[in-house]
Amino acid sequence: MNTFITGIEDLVALVGQNWVVAVCAAFVVMIFESAKPHPVEGQDEPRASALQRVAIIASLAVPFLLFLHAFGAFILAHQQAGQVSERDGGIILALIAGAILFVVAPGIIGWVIAQGSPTLAGLLQRAAPVLALLVFVFTVYVTYRNAFFVLNLYVLSHMR
Repeated sequence: MNTFITGIEDLVALVGQNWVVAVCAAFVVMIFESAKPHPVEGQDEPRASALQRVAIIASLAVPFLLFLHAFGAFILAHQQAGQVSERDGGIILALIAGAILFVVAPGIIGWVIAQGSPTLAGLLQRAAPVLALLVFVFTVYVTYRNAFFVLNLYVLSHMR
């Protein structure tokens, strides 16, 4: 258990506390978005507004930006320490597995909420677009430097 706690502390030291806040906020927003109540029989499903469509696109970008930030912080830490990262495949795989879990778990929790309390699910669904846009803006603020660094690194590595 001490190793796990030390690993979490190292991760927070590497990526920063704002990244952890952004991850937690994105997790909650994904639960809100996933809590979609079943439509009443005989009624058509409501159409998504422009705000909801923009929020959906922004929500898709948030996990990607969070992953790029963590990956960029990891690369920068290795470069500054002068270490070679040839044997860090396990850490990168753990980061990818964590990202997959980060996306799947809120969907399951939101589905359980929708099944258990459709009224609460409808309320969460209505609040989701506004919260998603706020979380997106905060995530861009937190991650833009490292995400831009990783994207530049990728582009420069593929130039000839």
